[in-house]
Amino acid sequence: MEQRVHRGGDRHRRRANPVIDLLRFAVAGVLLTVLALVSKSSWPKGKLLLHVVVTGLLMQAVQFGALTRPSATGCPAAWSR
Repeated sequence: MEQRVHRGGDRHRRRANPVIDLLRFAVAGVLLTVLALVSKSSWPKGKLLLHVVVTGLLMQAVQFGALTRPSATGCPAAWSR
């Protein structure tokens, strides 16, 4: 029996646009900031703020770097049989 490999990344390769992702995150960041300001949430200060920012950036970079780059080159996100 021949195994068929589904290359899910092939479908989306032409449409991948990092500028759209950047805009989506910018809009989400602005909306969440406005929501936090309206609800008068407390913000981290000093060293804690630096840790929060670095942690958030690393989490996003690792998650999307590990997922979108292989997907753009044709590697499927999941293997199915």
